[in-house]
Amino acid sequence: MRHVFDRIHGDIVLSSFLTHFLDLPQVQRLAHIKQLGGCSFVYPSATHTRLEHSIGVCHLSRLACEKLGIRGRMSDLVQLAGLLHDVGHGPFSHTTELALKTDHEQAAVRLCEEWATTKEGGVSPAEWKIVSGCINGNGLGGAYEIVHSRRTGVDVDKLDYLARDAHAVFGMTNAIHIDRVLASMRLDENGFVVFLDWVAGDIVDLFHLRARLHSRVYQHRSVLLVEKVLEGLLQCFREDVEEGDIPPVHWNDAHVLFSPTEDARALQARRLLLTHQWKKKAESITVCVEMVLRCPDCHHSVESEDAFCSHCGRKAGTDGWVQCTHLPSSNEDVTVARVQMGTWCERLKRYDPLANVSFVNEEMEGVAVS
Repeated sequence: MRHVFDRIHGDIVLSSFLTHFLDLPQVQRLAHIKQLGGCSFVYPSATHTRLEHSIGVCHLSRLACEKLGIRGRMSDLVQLAGLLHDVGHGPFSHTTELALKTDHEQAAVRLCEEWATTKEGGVSPAEWKIVSGCINGNGLGGAYEIVHSRRTGVDVDKLDYLARDAHAVFGMTNAIHIDRVLASMRLDENGFVVFLDWVAGDIVDLFHLRARLHSRVYQHRSVLLVEKVLEGLLQCFREDVEEGDIPPVHWNDAHVLFSPTEDARALQARRLLLTHQWKKKAESITVCVEMVLRCPDCHHSVESEDAFCSHCGRKAGTDGWVQCTHLPSSNEDVTVARVQMGTWCERLKRYDPLANVSFVNEEMEGVAVS
C-alpha cells in the first residue's frame, strides 16, 4: 500500500496491486510527459504530468466503483484501467498523435495485450481484456463507462483532467464539483451509468469548462504555434515509434528536446522552442478559424436554426446571425476547430451536453426523467 498526496484530490491510497504497476518503467515514463503538451511554453504553470493525471483517474475510478457497488477483483481491474489509460501517450501528449498519426489508446491496448502474455502482476489474459475494454470504453455495463464513457461523455478521465488543467492554468481550486457528480452516479436496470437529476447543472458546467479550456488554452493561438513547431520536431524522431506500436521507455519530452541528434531540422526546431524564437514564426503562420455564427449583441456563438440567442435572449434578425471568420492569407495554416458543447441531439436539432446523459429522480430511483 502506498499513500500519494495529490494537488487535486488530496491523500490517495494505492493498493499493493496498483503499486506494482505504478513502479513499472512504462508507467513511470509518464512522469516525464506534460499533460498539456506545448501549453507549458505559453502557460508556465501548466507543468503537470500524465502520471499525476493517471493516478488521479485511478483514484476516482475507485470512488466510482464504490458508489456503483462494483467490488472485489472487478474494482481492481477498473482502477488498473484508470492508472494505465494514458500509458500509450508519446512526448507532449496529443501533439505526438497529430505529428506521427499514432493513437494512445491503441498503444495502451497493445501494451495490455503484451502484458497478458506474461500475466504481468498476476492478471490473467481474460482480465487484461477487461482492462483494455475499460480503457477504450468497449464493453457492456457500468464498469466499462467509468474510465471512458463513449455513450455519455461523462467519465472520471474527463472529471480529473478538466479539474487538473483548470487548476494549473487558471488557478481554479473548485472548477467542477467532482464529489457531487460521483455521489449522483447510479446503475439503471440495464446496468448502465445514470445520474440523479439534481446534478444536471454540474454536468452542464463540466462541458462549459471544457469549452472554455479549448478556446483559451488548448487552442490558444500561441499554443497552436508552439505545437506546429513541436510537430515538425517530433517528425524527426519518427523511427522511435511506429503507428500502433508500444512507446519505448525513453520516449518522453526530454528525449525529444535534449537527446543527441545531428538532424538539422530537429536542431532548428529545438532552437525555436528553447529560446522562445517560435514567436517569430507567427509572422508566417495563419490561424484559420472555422466559420462561426454569432449574436450581434453579445457575440455568443449560436446555431443557424436558433430563433433566440441562448446567452442574451436576442431574437434572430431577418438576415439571421452574424458570420465571423478569420482567414488572412499566408503560406502556412494552423487550424482552430470549433468546439461544440456536448453531442448532437436530433430531437432538439442542436448540440446538447445532456443529449446522451440519463438522469433518475432521487425519490424514485430507477425512473428516468431525461
